[in-house]
Amino acid sequence: MTAPSVSGPGAQQGRKAQDLKRVLVALDPAAECLAALETAARLAAQSEAELVGLFVEESELLEAAALPVTRVIRGSDFTLDRLDRSVMEQGLKAWAAQARAHLTAVAERWQVQASFRVARGDLAEALLAEARRCDLLALGTVGRVSQRNRIGTTAQRMARQAPCSVLVMRRDETPSLPVVVLFEGNERALAFGSALARMQGRGLEIVAVDADRLATAKAWLAEQDLSATVEEIATDDAERLSEQLASQAVGIVVLERAGALGGAIDTDRVLAGPPSSVILVG
Repeated sequence: MTAPSVSGPGAQQGRKAQDLKRVLVALDPAAECLAALETAARLAAQSEAELVGLFVEESELLEAAALPVTRVIRGSDFTLDRLDRSVMEQGLKAWAAQARAHLTAVAERWQVQASFRVARGDLAEALLAEARRCDLLALGTVGRVSQRNRIGTTAQRMARQAPCSVLVMRRDETPSLPVVVLFEGNERALAFGSALARMQGRGLEIVAVDADRLATAKAWLAEQDLSATVEEIATDDAERLSEQLASQAVGIVVLERAGALGGAIDTDRVLAGPPSSVILVG
Protein backbone atom coordinates (compact mmCIF):
# COMPACT_ATOMS: atom_id res chain seq x y z
CA MET A 1 0.00 0.00 0.00
CA THR A 2 1.37 3.40 -1.01
CA ALA A 3 0.75 6.22 1.42
CA PRO A 4 0.11 9.82 0.36
CA SER A 5 2.97 12.28 0.37
CA VAL A 6 3.47 14.46 3.42
CA SER A 7 2.14 17.92 2.75
CA GLY A 8 0.50 20.93 4.32
CA PRO A 9 1.52 24.23 5.88
CA GLY A 10 2.67 22.48 9.06
CA ALA A 11 5.37 20.57 7.19
CA GLN A 12 7.94 23.24 8.09
CA GLN A 13 7.33 22.53 11.79
CA GLY A 14 7.74 18.79 11.27
CA ARG A 15 11.03 19.38 9.50
CA LYS A 16 12.71 20.73 12.65
CA ALA A 17 10.97 18.46 15.13
CA GLN A 18 14.01 16.14 15.32
CA ASP A 19 15.89 18.98 17.09
CA LEU A 20 19.26 18.00 15.61
CA LYS A 21 22.31 20.09 16.47
CA ARG A 22 25.19 17.87 15.26
CA VAL A 23 24.91 15.14 12.62
CA LEU A 24 27.84 12.73 12.36
CA VAL A 25 28.54 10.76 9.20
CA ALA A 26 31.10 7.97 8.86
CA LEU A 27 33.04 8.56 5.65
CA ASP A 28 34.79 6.21 3.26
CA PRO A 29 34.74 5.81 -0.55
CA ALA A 30 31.91 3.22 -0.60
CA ALA A 31 28.73 4.19 -2.45
CA GLU A 32 26.66 3.31 0.64
CA CYS A 33 28.57 5.85 2.73
CA LEU A 34 28.11 8.51 0.07
CA ALA A 35 24.36 7.86 0.11
CA ALA A 36 24.39 8.19 3.90
CA LEU A 37 26.33 11.46 3.57
CA GLU A 38 23.72 12.89 1.21
CA THR A 39 20.83 12.00 3.53
CA ALA A 40 22.70 13.24 6.60
CA ALA A 41 23.42 16.58 4.91
CA ARG A 42 19.79 17.08 3.98
CA LEU A 43 18.65 16.30 7.53
CA ALA A 44 21.26 18.70 8.88
CA ALA A 45 20.05 21.40 6.49
CA GLN A 46 16.45 20.97 7.59
CA SER A 47 17.42 21.27 11.26
CA GLU A 48 20.12 23.92 10.73
CA ALA A 49 22.54 21.47 12.34
CA GLU A 50 26.29 21.06 11.95
CA LEU A 51 27.44 18.21 9.71
CA VAL A 52 30.48 16.37 11.05
CA GLY A 53 32.42 14.02 8.77
CA LEU A 54 34.71 11.44 10.35
CA PHE A 55 37.28 9.37 8.47
CA VAL A 56 39.04 6.67 10.50
CA GLU A 57 42.48 5.38 9.61
CA GLU A 58 41.92 1.87 10.91
CA SER A 59 44.78 0.51 12.96
CA GLU A 60 43.98 -3.05 11.82
CA LEU A 61 44.78 -2.12 8.22
CA LEU A 62 48.07 -0.53 9.20
CA GLU A 63 49.05 -3.52 11.34
CA ALA A 64 48.17 -5.93 8.54
CA ALA A 65 50.19 -3.90 6.04
CA ALA A 66 53.25 -4.14 8.29
CA LEU A 67 53.27 -7.95 8.11
CA PRO A 68 55.92 -9.33 5.71
CA VAL A 69 53.47 -11.74 4.10
CA THR A 70 50.86 -9.11 3.19
CA ARG A 71 50.18 -8.63 -0.52
CA VAL A 72 47.64 -6.61 -2.48
CA ILE A 73 45.94 -7.95 -5.62
CA ARG A 74 46.14 -5.53 -8.55
CA GLY A 75 42.75 -5.68 -10.26
CA SER A 76 43.94 -5.27 -13.86
CA ASP A 77 46.00 -8.45 -14.07
CA PHE A 78 45.62 -10.03 -10.58
CA THR A 79 49.30 -9.45 -9.85
CA LEU A 80 50.33 -9.77 -6.20
CA ASP A 81 52.17 -6.62 -5.12
CA ARG A 82 54.04 -6.12 -1.88
CA LEU A 83 52.17 -3.95 0.61
CA ASP A 84 53.89 -2.19 3.48
CA ARG A 85 52.85 0.34 6.11
CA SER A 86 54.03 3.38 4.16
CA VAL A 87 51.98 2.37 1.10
CA MET A 88 48.92 1.80 3.28
CA GLU A 89 49.37 5.18 4.98
CA GLN A 90 49.56 6.87 1.58
CA GLY A 91 46.39 5.08 0.51
CA LEU A 92 44.54 6.10 3.67
CA LYS A 93 45.58 9.72 3.19
CA ALA A 94 44.26 9.61 -0.37
CA TRP A 95 40.95 8.14 0.83
CA ALA A 96 40.71 10.80 3.54
CA ALA A 97 41.26 13.56 0.97
CA GLN A 98 38.56 12.05 -1.20
CA ALA A 99 36.18 11.84 1.77
CA ARG A 100 36.85 15.49 2.67
CA ALA A 101 36.13 16.53 -0.93
CA HIS A 102 32.81 14.65 -0.92
CA LEU A 103 31.84 16.24 2.41
CA THR A 104 32.73 19.74 1.20
CA ALA A 105 30.76 19.34 -2.03
CA VAL A 106 27.64 18.00 -0.31
CA ALA A 107 27.80 20.63 2.46
CA GLU A 108 28.04 23.41 -0.13
CA ARG A 109 25.15 21.95 -2.11
CA TRP A 110 22.85 21.87 0.95
CA GLN A 111 24.35 25.00 2.54
CA VAL A 112 25.18 23.46 5.89
CA GLN A 113 28.05 24.13 8.27
CA ALA A 114 30.46 21.21 8.07
CA SER A 115 33.64 20.02 9.74
CA PHE A 116 35.96 17.12 8.94
CA ARG A 117 38.05 14.99 11.27
CA VAL A 118 40.55 12.19 10.77
CA ALA A 119 41.04 9.73 13.62
CA ARG A 120 43.33 6.71 13.89
CA GLY A 121 42.44 3.52 15.74
CA ASP A 122 39.51 1.15 15.89
CA LEU A 123 36.65 2.24 13.60
CA ALA A 124 33.81 1.37 15.97
CA GLU A 125 35.47 2.93 19.01
CA ALA A 126 36.22 6.15 17.10
CA LEU A 127 32.61 6.41 15.94
CA LEU A 128 31.26 5.74 19.44
CA ALA A 129 33.52 8.41 20.93
CA GLU A 130 32.44 11.04 18.40
CA ALA A 131 28.76 10.00 18.57
CA ARG A 132 28.63 11.01 22.24
CA ARG A 133 28.69 14.63 21.06
CA CYS A 134 26.13 14.18 18.29
CA ASP A 135 22.38 13.70 17.88
CA LEU A 136 22.45 11.44 14.81
CA LEU A 137 25.03 9.07 13.34
CA ALA A 138 24.70 8.16 9.66
CA LEU A 139 26.69 5.34 8.07
CA GLY A 140 26.52 2.89 5.21
CA THR A 141 25.86 -0.82 5.52
CA VAL A 142 28.97 -2.05 3.77
CA GLY A 143 32.15 -2.79 5.71
CA ARG A 144 35.28 -4.67 4.74
CA VAL A 145 33.75 -8.06 5.48
CA SER A 146 30.11 -7.44 4.62
CA GLN A 147 28.25 -8.57 1.53
CA ARG A 148 25.70 -6.80 -0.60
CA ASN A 149 22.47 -6.21 1.33
CA ARG A 150 24.14 -7.38 4.54
CA ILE A 151 24.66 -4.89 7.32
CA GLY A 152 28.34 -4.51 8.21
CA THR A 153 29.68 -5.48 11.62
CA THR A 154 30.43 -1.84 12.48
CA ALA A 155 26.90 -0.77 11.55
CA GLN A 156 25.50 -3.59 13.67
CA ARG A 157 27.49 -2.40 16.66
CA MET A 158 26.50 1.23 16.15
CA ALA A 159 22.84 0.23 15.93
CA ARG A 160 23.14 -1.45 19.34
CA GLN A 161 25.55 0.82 21.20
CA ALA A 162 25.69 4.36 19.77
CA PRO A 163 24.43 6.92 22.32
CA CYS A 164 22.48 8.84 19.66
CA SER A 165 19.97 8.05 16.93
CA VAL A 166 21.48 5.94 14.13
CA LEU A 167 20.77 5.91 10.39
CA VAL A 168 22.01 2.75 8.65
CA MET A 169 21.79 3.09 4.88
CA ARG A 170 22.52 1.17 1.74
CA ARG A 171 22.27 2.49 -1.79
CA ASP A 172 18.74 3.69 -2.43
CA GLU A 173 17.36 1.53 -5.23
CA THR A 174 13.68 2.10 -4.37
CA PRO A 175 13.19 5.88 -4.10
CA SER A 176 9.42 5.70 -4.63
CA LEU A 177 8.65 3.41 -1.68
CA PRO A 178 7.18 4.92 1.52
CA VAL A 179 8.66 5.66 4.90
CA VAL A 180 7.22 3.36 7.57
CA VAL A 181 7.34 4.38 11.24
CA LEU A 182 6.84 1.75 13.92
CA PHE A 183 5.40 3.98 16.63
CA GLU A 184 5.72 2.93 20.26
CA GLY A 185 5.34 6.34 21.89
CA ASN A 186 8.49 8.32 21.02
CA GLU A 187 7.36 11.29 18.93
CA ARG A 188 10.91 11.77 17.63
CA ALA A 189 10.25 8.70 15.48
CA LEU A 190 7.28 10.47 13.94
CA ALA A 191 9.40 13.58 13.40
CA PHE A 192 12.17 11.65 11.66
CA GLY A 193 9.67 9.77 9.52
CA SER A 194 7.80 12.85 8.40
CA ALA A 195 11.02 14.76 7.70
CA LEU A 196 12.40 11.96 5.53
CA ALA A 197 9.12 11.52 3.69
CA ARG A 198 8.92 15.20 2.86
CA MET A 199 12.62 15.47 2.05
CA GLN A 200 12.62 12.58 -0.41
CA GLY A 201 9.09 12.94 -1.75
CA ARG A 202 8.01 9.63 -0.26
CA GLY A 203 4.73 8.57 1.27
CA LEU A 204 4.45 8.22 5.05
CA GLU A 205 2.90 5.25 6.82
CA ILE A 206 2.66 5.00 10.61
CA VAL A 207 2.09 1.65 12.27
CA ALA A 208 1.16 2.03 15.96
CA VAL A 209 1.62 -0.75 18.51
CA ASP A 210 -1.77 -0.24 20.21
CA ALA A 211 -4.91 1.91 20.20
CA ASP A 212 -3.43 4.54 22.54
CA ARG A 213 -0.35 5.03 20.35
CA LEU A 214 -2.64 5.11 17.31
CA ALA A 215 -4.55 8.02 18.84
CA THR A 216 -1.30 9.77 19.78
CA ALA A 217 0.04 9.47 16.23
CA LYS A 218 -3.17 10.88 14.75
CA ALA A 219 -3.12 13.79 17.20
CA TRP A 220 0.54 14.51 16.37
CA LEU A 221 -0.18 14.54 12.66
CA ALA A 222 -3.13 16.88 13.18
CA GLU A 223 -0.98 19.23 15.27
CA GLN A 224 1.69 19.27 12.56
CA ASP A 225 -0.97 19.54 9.82
CA LEU A 226 0.47 16.50 8.04
CA SER A 227 -1.22 13.62 6.27
CA ALA A 228 -0.23 9.95 6.42
CA THR A 229 -1.64 6.45 6.52
CA VAL A 230 -2.05 5.39 10.16
CA GLU A 231 -2.96 1.89 11.30
CA GLU A 232 -2.53 -0.44 14.25
CA ILE A 233 0.13 -3.11 14.06
CA ALA A 234 -1.01 -6.61 13.11
CA THR A 235 1.61 -8.53 15.11
CA ASP A 236 3.61 -8.03 18.29
CA ASP A 237 6.23 -10.64 17.32
CA ALA A 238 9.54 -8.97 16.43
CA GLU A 239 10.78 -11.85 14.27
CA ARG A 240 7.61 -11.96 12.22
CA LEU A 241 7.59 -8.18 11.89
CA SER A 242 11.20 -8.24 10.68
CA GLU A 243 10.17 -10.66 7.94
CA GLN A 244 7.19 -8.49 6.98
CA LEU A 245 9.28 -5.33 6.72
CA ALA A 246 11.88 -7.16 4.63
CA SER A 247 9.29 -8.52 2.21
CA GLN A 248 6.88 -5.61 1.81
CA ALA A 249 7.15 -2.56 -0.43
CA VAL A 250 8.85 -0.31 2.14
CA GLY A 251 11.56 2.26 1.45
CA ILE A 252 12.75 3.51 4.85
CA VAL A 253 11.98 2.00 8.26
CA VAL A 254 11.95 4.15 11.42
CA LEU A 255 12.23 2.26 14.72
CA GLU A 256 12.46 3.25 18.38
CA ARG A 257 15.59 1.73 19.88
CA ALA A 258 14.11 1.71 23.39
CA GLY A 259 10.82 0.25 22.19
CA ALA A 260 9.91 -3.34 22.96
CA LEU A 261 9.52 -4.09 19.25
CA GLY A 262 11.78 -1.47 17.67
CA GLY A 263 14.74 -2.56 19.74
CA ALA A 264 14.20 -6.21 18.83
CA ILE A 265 13.76 -5.82 15.06
CA ASP A 266 16.43 -7.63 13.01
CA THR A 267 17.83 -4.69 11.01
CA ASP A 268 20.06 -7.03 9.03
CA ARG A 269 17.05 -8.96 7.80
CA VAL A 270 15.09 -5.79 7.06
CA LEU A 271 17.91 -4.35 4.92
CA ALA A 272 18.11 -7.59 2.97
CA GLY A 273 14.75 -6.61 1.47
CA PRO A 274 13.55 -3.48 -0.34
CA PRO A 275 14.22 -0.95 2.47
CA SER A 276 17.21 1.25 1.73
CA SER A 277 17.55 2.56 5.29
CA VAL A 278 16.74 1.87 8.90
CA ILE A 279 16.72 4.65 11.48
CA LEU A 280 16.93 3.68 15.15
CA VAL A 281 15.66 6.68 17.10
CA GLY A 282 17.19 7.22 20.52
